Amino acid sequence: MSRHKKTAALPELRGGFILRHTAAVARRLLAAQGLVDLRPNKRVVVASLAANEIEDMLVVYTEMEKLAGRLAALQATDDDLHALQQQEQALMAAFHAGESLRYFHANQAFHRALVHASHNATLIELHNNLNARLYRTRFKGNQWNARSGDWQRVAEEHSKILRAIETRNGDLCAELLARHLNGARASLHAD
Repeated sequence: MSRHKKTAALPELRGGFILRHTAAVARRLLAAQGLVDLRPNKRVVVASLAANEIEDMLVVYTEMEKLAGRLAALQATDDDLHALQQQEQALMAAFHAGESLRYFHANQAFHRALVHASHNATLIELHNNLNARLYRTRFKGNQWNARSGDWQRVAEEHSKILRAIETRNGDLCAELLARHLNGARASLHAD
């Protein structure tokens, strides 16, 4: 087949099989990660989790963050510390502005930066996957904190976590993270 004929056949493939195949692979991957449920007729719905599943995930998530805090206290670079400081400032600015959605995104970024500062690729990957599954739960926890009056306390905990990393106190960081993340578990039982 000449070069011209191969090129002419590509749009036909792009519009059909390749796109459908890519979408099918993506659906299966999301289902394998527990983010969606596959239904008959190729329907995909966001996976819903039972309270006990969420509780189990939050236990693991908390332990992962505690480990990340210990490792970050040992291994965080100046760039990591700067990223954490920026995210802590962003979430506090959102808190003071009363913007809970902006706060939520800054909070997510702070926790991702903390885990990234661990410099442990496996931990980063596992945390990202579990964080994706807990996204709705963490969002609800953020909303609950804003409604319950706990928002200021929870927001200010980030500066203590950051100081523990800056002073290289991994055990204190892990203890602070455990207390901090218990808010998400409390929000499960509040609604």
